[in-house]
Amino acid sequence: MLFYNLFMSRLRPWMHARIRIVAFLTILVLIVTSGVCEAQKARKPTIGAQAHTLGQLAELVRRQYFEQTNPVELYHGAIEGYLTKLDPHSTYITPEDLQQTQERLRGSFEGIGIYFDIIGNYLTVLSPIEGSPAYQVGLLSGDKIVKIDGRSSLGIKKTSEVTRRLKGPKGSRVQVSVRRSGEDELIEFSIVRDKIEVPSVPYAFEVVPGIGYVKINRFSSRTAKDLRSSLEDLKAEGIRKFILDLRGNGGGYLEQAVAVANQFVERERLVVYTEGRYKNSREDHFAKADPVIGTDVPVLVLVNSYSASASEIVAGAIQDYDRGIIVGRTTFGKGLVQKQYSLKNGGAVLLTVARYFTPSDRPIQRPFSEDKSSYVTAAHDGYDPNQDPDSLSQKPVYFTKVLHRKVYGSGGISPDVTLKVDSLNPFERRLSKRLFFEFASRHAATPF
Repeated sequence: MLFYNLFMSRLRPWMHARIRIVAFLTILVLIVTSGVCEAQKARKPTIGAQAHTLGQLAELVRRQYFEQTNPVELYHGAIEGYLTKLDPHSTYITPEDLQQTQERLRGSFEGIGIYFDIIGNYLTVLSPIEGSPAYQVGLLSGDKIVKIDGRSSLGIKKTSEVTRRLKGPKGSRVQVSVRRSGEDELIEFSIVRDKIEVPSVPYAFEVVPGIGYVKINRFSSRTAKDLRSSLEDLKAEGIRKFILDLRGNGGGYLEQAVAVANQFVERERLVVYTEGRYKNSREDHFAKADPVIGTDVPVLVLVNSYSASASEIVAGAIQDYDRGIIVGRTTFGKGLVQKQYSLKNGGAVLLTVARYFTPSDRPIQRPFSEDKSSYVTAAHDGYDPNQDPDSLSQKPVYFTKVLHRKVYGSGGISPDVTLKVDSLNPFERRLSKRLFFEFASRHAATPF
């Protein structure tokens, strides 16, 4: 016992000193850690704090700005500005535009049934949809709609405004006033709206003996079904070679792209896969049925710089399995996957969640920066990297799955045969810019 007391008496001062040191170091660590956390908080405001700042700004503008403002439009602009910092394809859809987007992908809507564009400040009919109310009353390509229900339509800038005024419930009536080449007076049409079925496969015919031509406008909810029907009809007529036209097709549903590719590639072939932000996020999409077109049947696929997304998935799969020849111009290069999320204001956001890859592991997406306008125009300015050896040399090289041909990634689908823009004559170039409406509508009304 004496030894124990002596030992502890000598040990206590050392223990007390050590405890004081440990306590001091612990407090120091806590102070430093707290300071670091506070500094991090100062550098990285919370989402709640940022939202509060935005609300504060909105209230300041509402009360102090020198003119009356529309807070809804300002909030829409704020959302769009937020998304511009991400990628070119993460997009905000306003409540007004959401229905139109859904109708386009669904392939049906209620209205008068025309394709239109705004040309030279005129709302111009590109073509009436066959069988639609507009077609039945006699609207023609090139007609200029100058009034809708008695109100002028001159100077309309947004297509959403046109659709808002022309669409309506089935059975309702709309009055349109049309200026037509060769007619001195306006032509009045009273059109009863109806349900319009928009064909995603508008053309399928024998272009020359033994060769069938099929055009796909978009990948809507029934595109694969419509294509299968068209291909089977052409096969029954003895067609043994096919041209698949994907020019100008900006895409649509992923599952429809897989089902369309399946009609040309064998069952259980990988058509496309996606990879997201996290590990193990890869999703494979396979052909699930036997192809409509046998693998011994020649296929030629037409593409251009307006062929994007789902079109690139189909073209990439056909090329990777050496199933056909790709002809035209390098495609747009949209290889990002968007998922639609609903917002509380009735709108939605298409948020990029993954990337597309072809069966040969090629990424489809081309490089992009924060400048969306230059990103879009760069694909349509006539420049094609396939015609530039220096540009091609910088692209990553991949190989097809069957014949091991060299193909390129990270910039759309490069065609096997490139068509040069300058190979078009001036008239064809004018057609591509839709200037033919000024010419065609004028001369179609001229008696011969």
